[in-house]
Amino acid sequence: GNPLPSQGVGIYSNQLMHRDPLLPVEEDGRLHDSALRESFIRRVYAYHDWKQLQKSSVSHHQLVQFYSRYKYLVMAHHIDSYKAIGRLLSKPNKTNPAKQAAEFIELLMTALKYKQTRKGYSNALSHVKGYLKRAITSAQRILLDNTIEQYRHGEVPLVVPVTLLNHYFSQYPNEYIAKQVFLSAYPSTLGLRNKIS
Repeated sequence: GNPLPSQGVGIYSNQLMHRDPLLPVEEDGRLHDSALRESFIRRVYAYHDWKQLQKSSVSHHQLVQFYSRYKYLVMAHHIDSYKAIGRLLSKPNKTNPAKQAAEFIELLMTALKYKQTRKGYSNALSHVKGYLKRAITSAQRILLDNTIEQYRHGEVPLVVPVTLLNHYFSQYPNEYIAKQVFLSAYPSTLGLRNKIS
C-alpha cells in the first residue's frame, strides 16, 4: 500500500536496456510531453526499420541506402551526427563490415535522441524544398519560403510546412524525396506532429 519511489529504472526496463542499449526507452510520465512522445515514436519506427534490414548481413551499399532515407531527419536533429555518419559511410569497411554497421546505427539512434529545434528542422525543410525549385511556380516558392520562416519563428507548428511540402510533392513527385522518412517518419494517422510546435 505504500507508493514506491518513481526515481530510477524498473527491473524489466533495466534488463531491456542492458540487452539492447539502442532500443528506444522512455519513462511513461514523460510521454505526456508531445515533443518527447513524437521523438520516442520516431525512434521506435527508425529502430524497427533497422531491425528489418538486419535480418540478413548488411552490406555497405545497404547501409548507404538506409542512411539516404534518414539523411534529412538526422540533419534536422543534430548536424554534427549528420557529418559524422557521412564520414563513416564515405568508404566501406571491407575488413569488418559488421563493425561499421554497429557504429552507424549507434550514431543514428544517438542523433535522433537530440531534442528537435526549429532551427534544425527549418534547415532540413529548406534542403528538401530545394528538390521542388524547378517544379513549383514563384508564387508557390514564396508561400513555401514564408511558411518555413513562420515555423522557424514559432508562428505555426511543424505540421504546416510538412503538409505543404507533402502537397507539392504529391503534385510534383520526386523519387528520392518519396523515400525520405523526414516528411513521414511514422503513419500520419498518429497525428503526432499536429501537437508539436
